[in-house]
Amino acid sequence: SGALRQRCTGEKTKVSEEKPLSIRVLGLPEVSFEGRCLRFGRKKVLALLCYLATEGRKRSRRELAELFWPTSDERRARKDLRSALTRLRKALGEDGACGGDSSEGVRLLAIDGDLLGVEPRAVELDLQTLEAAVSLAWSETSATLPRGRSVDDAVGRLDLIAHLEGALGVYRGEFMEGFSLEDAPEFELWLEGERSRWRALFGELCERVMRLEGEEGLVGEAIGTAWLWARQAPLEESAHRRLMELLSGAGESERALLVYEGFRNTLNRELGMEPSTQMQQLAARLQEEVEQRASLGASLIYSAATTALS
Repeated sequence: SGALRQRCTGEKTKVSEEKPLSIRVLGLPEVSFEGRCLRFGRKKVLALLCYLATEGRKRSRRELAELFWPTSDERRARKDLRSALTRLRKALGEDGACGGDSSEGVRLLAIDGDLLGVEPRAVELDLQTLEAAVSLAWSETSATLPRGRSVDDAVGRLDLIAHLEGALGVYRGEFMEGFSLEDAPEFELWLEGERSRWRALFGELCERVMRLEGEEGLVGEAIGTAWLWARQAPLEESAHRRLMELLSGAGESERALLVYEGFRNTLNRELGMEPSTQMQQLAARLQEEVEQRASLGASLIYSAATTALS
């Protein structure tokens, strides 16, 4: 369990000490340097930085110019790219550290001739935190629990769950939530693809965390994780179905039905759709359970009242 605690806490401290640039793209995009929030003055400057950080590898100037300025000719698009890079360097405090295409002295931007990128050793990216958590949760939920675990094993498992529950908070919302570049359709397509990818990855993490919580009998925590998933994915049926199942298992079928009605209303309002047949059948079963309990309760009250009068 000691090694697990080091893995769950030590690495994060080390990362925060060594990486001065923080880029958060899960939710509203935020960039900070050594704790100071950065502003770029142009949406495409922020988009360029987030794109390069997310892709994780260098891209050619031509590719970037075509992606962000598709309606301009090549000469104008490259000029706009140079202008965006100038703003970016200035915001990052590197405008005086490099000249031309030389990468000498650059700490945050990786510039290699015609190729541009972000130096990964200098950047803390929330996407990497989420990916690492999913990988850890996957390895733990794929392993078979040994029989007769020791106290240390149990404590280590709880430490792991606490770490993964904390990692869920990294997902503050959709990838670059609310951000768009209407004059860059290829970038918009890339945005949609990334949003779908990270939404699915967050859902997978929630599923695996709930499985771990369930194995340790942490029913309340599992329900909390399901609520978080449902809030972050209001149109995701699997999130709401899982929440309904957990609430039902905890004897809260009425709340589970409220979750169903809320999801059904949202789905109908946003997409003009109804929940799947499987979801409707689950709701019908829960409604039947609620009615049976109400009927049983009424019968018990009547029986008690009759006995008291006789």
